[in-house]
Amino acid sequence: MSNRNRDRKPARNTASREPKNRIFIICEGKFTEPEYLKGMVRVIRNPRVELIVREAKGTPISVVEFAKELKVVAESESKRNGDGDVIFDSFWCVFDRDEHERIPEAVQKARDSKIEVALTNEAFELWLLLHFREQPGFKSRAHLKEMLEEYITGYDKHVNYEKDFHSRYPDAFRRAVALYKVLMNIKKPVHDHNPSTSFHLLTDAIINS
Repeated sequence: MSNRNRDRKPARNTASREPKNRIFIICEGKFTEPEYLKGMVRVIRNPRVELIVREAKGTPISVVEFAKELKVVAESESKRNGDGDVIFDSFWCVFDRDEHERIPEAVQKARDSKIEVALTNEAFELWLLLHFREQPGFKSRAHLKEMLEEYITGYDKHVNYEKDFHSRYPDAFRRAVALYKVLMNIKKPVHDHNPSTSFHLLTDAIINS
């Protein structure tokens, strides 16, 4: 046996050296969205994904501006170090339509900066509710919360992904895709239609990267 073959490392180690898909997520919400996303990452254990979740208080436009700042810093650091791995593969902003103003401006600003948006109209509780039932039609945030309490006793903005949502995720994804297709057919953006969500695009990126 040659020295070259004797020193060769097992092939299975090659995968571990492959660069991960690095996803940076900035959430408007302080508890619900970050807890859901972190719980999902713990459960799926996708070794190809490195997920960083940051909370950013304020309006959607301020969340996008914060994401832009972080993106610029990451890209500058990469150029300075000559290390392409410093740059994240994608940046995402997560926020609700709710009663926020300047939503179209926030979405366009994100698009111009090559930042993805996971937006739910009216509120993130819609996405959670899709784990248990079909979309309920036009509802306010308060009404969505009341409906969610039928399935999660004492719901208080905190979520346990492993316990309440993981096994139901395929149903939520299917329902969200169907709802999103309706929007695409009528050519309306998520922020202009209640109910609607694009959060499934983010979860799909996390799971299938």
